[in-house]
Amino acid sequence: MALVDGALTEDSFANNRWLEPEMQALIAKVELKTSSEIVVRAPGSMPARLEVELDSGERLVSECLYPPGHSFPERGLDSDVTIRKFTT
Repeated sequence: MALVDGALTEDSFANNRWLEPEMQALIAKVELKTSSEIVVRAPGSMPARLEVELDSGERLVSECLYPPGHSFPERGLDSDVTIRKFTT
């Protein structure tokens, strides 16, 4: 849903959208893997890496080592992210 919508929100799951044929076709192309390498680079976090390979062979890569809302021991939570989470 996030690939199509550009964000993952409650609305992404409204009306059973994941059951639509277009979504099912996209879901069928998704492969989930775990990586000990990325965990080592972001200890104590829940990092993610997204790779998309286009039909042309071009590869798009995005990583998020410390997702919004991650609490760093030395500085705590990002107050803007926390406030936005509970007010939007």
